[in-house]
Amino acid sequence: MKTKSAAEYTKLSGGSVQRQFKKCGNPNCKCARGELHGPYYYHFVRVGGKLIRRYLKASEVEQTRQACRLRRSEQKEQCSCNHPIK
Repeated sequence: MKTKSAAEYTKLSGGSVQRQFKKCGNPNCKCARGELHGPYYYHFVRVGGKLIRRYLKASEVEQTRQACRLRRSEQKEQCSCNHPIK
């Protein structure tokens, strides 16, 4: 089974790209003192009412952001076409 790339997945579903910092849980790590690991980038999307989070490689971040913007603009156009202008 072939896995879809992040951009292909985003084109179908929209969503957003978010940057996160993480704590690993090791008590001797720098993150235990507040200096968290990261940034890590994730693509968030709702599928069937459930929030899905997918990790993005550094090379996929900008491409996925652009695909999210494109999908949002397409959704706005569809929405404005379906509603009469007052």
